[in-house]
Amino acid sequence: MAKMFFGIIFLFSSFMAIASEQATIQVDNLPMAEAESLAKSVLSAHGTVASLPSQRLLVLQDDAKHIQAARKLLQQFDRPSDQFRLTVELEQREALDDAQLQAAAKLPGDWLRLPAGGEAEAGVLQASTIANRHWSLLLQTNRAGSITLGQVQPQRSVTRQWLEGYGLLAHDSVNLVSFRSGFAVRLQAAGNHKVEVKITPWLARSQPGMPASARPELLLGLGSVGSVLQAPTTDNAPLRLNAAPQLAAPQPVRIVRAATTVAVKPGEEVELVSAGGEAELFSQALLGRYSHVGAQSLVIHLRVERL
Repeated sequence: MAKMFFGIIFLFSSFMAIASEQATIQVDNLPMAEAESLAKSVLSAHGTVASLPSQRLLVLQDDAKHIQAARKLLQQFDRPSDQFRLTVELEQREALDDAQLQAAAKLPGDWLRLPAGGEAEAGVLQASTIANRHWSLLLQTNRAGSITLGQVQPQRSVTRQWLEGYGLLAHDSVNLVSFRSGFAVRLQAAGNHKVEVKITPWLARSQPGMPASARPELLLGLGSVGSVLQAPTTDNAPLRLNAAPQLAAPQPVRIVRAATTVAVKPGEEVELVSAGGEAELFSQALLGRYSHVGAQSLVIHLRVERL
């Protein structure tokens, strides 16, 4: 009886081995890790999947039924991402009063979302677009992008101290150092036909760093050796330092504590204003480039349009 039982198991295992097939599937749009996870979710307990990121291929080992299920699932999700155009405009506005702040919706990173058209209807909008500048960026969902806004010169002491905390400015530095500023941006679907926009402010030094590799060279045959019979050494011959500077572009520093997310409908414009913390310090650093009287707020206009 035992022999018959083990014989049946052996025949079943042999049948499974014979029924197993191998297939390769091309992945065009999905990240390879996500594609591999999707395929693995519908394979049998004996099925395996291997990823070849350099060729964007998945190699599946399983029976034909489960391989077909994996192929159909990948075809369902491996599609080009939706493409959008993100438009950003900065505006310098007089500081909001308590009533306007209470009407705004709180967002992460110490930002507020202003109600649409609230100030315009009340007739109290006093604003000026900063240098009439617009920035546009083409983005796909779940793909990162970046917008460079312009130069920042830390003239106020509070801004210089803030930059010191991020290691962007040396303590007690008297040099007028300028910085590039911008937003790192990422879009993803948010449901109800909305798109979630995540923005993270960043700063980077404008001047490239200049690390140098150097080696000393002994100068010979220039009349520096006292006697031709005496071997030149570092004591009786001059040295030259042969340095090779290498320009390195400064890496942006992300102001993570000022990052925020907002859900918008395509074609809808939203207004964000800083409400303290790192968002306020970043805003005041940008506003420091422009002359103004009285307390000012930085308002960010965002518009997402589906292409």
